Amino acid sequence: MEGPLRATAGDCHEMALQGLPPGMFLCATYESLTLRLERGDSIAFFSDGLSDTKNHAEDFFGTERICVVCSSMLRATPQEQLNAITSAVKTHAEGETQQDDLTIAVLYYKPSWRTGNEGRNSN
Repeated sequence: MEGPLRATAGDCHEMALQGLPPGMFLCATYESLTLRLERGDSIAFFSDGLSDTKNHAEDFFGTERICVVCSSMLRATPQEQLNAITSAVKTHAEGETQQDDLTIAVLYYKPSWRTGNEGRNSN
């Protein structure tokens, strides 16, 4: 399983996760991972159909191209990121019929500025 990709200011890299893809087996167990995200960081989850999209020359779109698009879209909304990635994949495919699903989800970290003390009486 490829990805997910983590895009931060000035960097995009594949997260080294191992194990079964979520949802494949009812009894599967998974390890958890804790990340510290900064405002504007994105995590892109995608199916192999996205990275395996081929063009006329039989070249795969690949994880590296997804990283390039993600890196160019820092601070963009998740919808803008999704649109840019799907547009790049369609351009790469050059109209070739694909044999797999093209699934992608983008998590964009935008923390609240609230500190939790608003609305409390200071007396």
